[in-house]
Amino acid sequence: MNPTSPCGCVSLRLLSVANQGSEVESVAAQDSVVHPGSPSSLCYLQQPDKPLSGSPAMLLTELNREGGNMPNLNKVMLMGRLTREPEVKEFANGGKVAQIGFAVNNRRRNHETGEWEDAPVWLELKAYNRETGRKTADLAEKHLHKGMPVYVEGHLALEEWEGKEDNKKHSRTLVYVDHIEFLGGKRADQEPAASPAGKKKGKSAQNAEEGGAQEL
Repeated sequence: MNPTSPCGCVSLRLLSVANQGSEVESVAAQDSVVHPGSPSSLCYLQQPDKPLSGSPAMLLTELNREGGNMPNLNKVMLMGRLTREPEVKEFANGGKVAQIGFAVNNRRRNHETGEWEDAPVWLELKAYNRETGRKTADLAEKHLHKGMPVYVEGHLALEEWEGKEDNKKHSRTLVYVDHIEFLGGKRADQEPAASPAGKKKGKSAQNAEEGGAQEL
């Protein structure tokens, strides 16, 4: 059984149960596969001999019922805007982290007016420089600014600490960034700058104005 996705990518590959013992392989994690600008990369899985059967969670649940081991999946995909400038901290060992304020809207209907409204969800993101891999903190420090629309891939993390004043244990859940893209278009807090007369726009600038995603 080797399911593929309708969009042509393979976000999750379910290996042969008989030969591999119900192992699930994350292609995105191992090969750094990126699907620019679209959360549709969390695509549905389809078995070649069966019609579209549902989401990855449904397929894995079916596998678990057949006696396989249910794997853990910690994957976050968000599209929203930065709520402040990234706050960068450097460590004594040379590491670096960028703390990012982020907001994403949930659409809901106002039962009193009948109109659809945006209900913002405020999140904290952290982007680290990895010893092996992308320097995400450097990218955030150089390219990201308050009001920018971005697409984020990451995973949930729990941070725990003891308060200095109350000596009590505290915790919070936040998102550790694995990949981030600028979605293009103007920032929420500024108007687009006018181009000098007669100057031809570069491809990157043109893509940004047209709303195209730019990988950072």
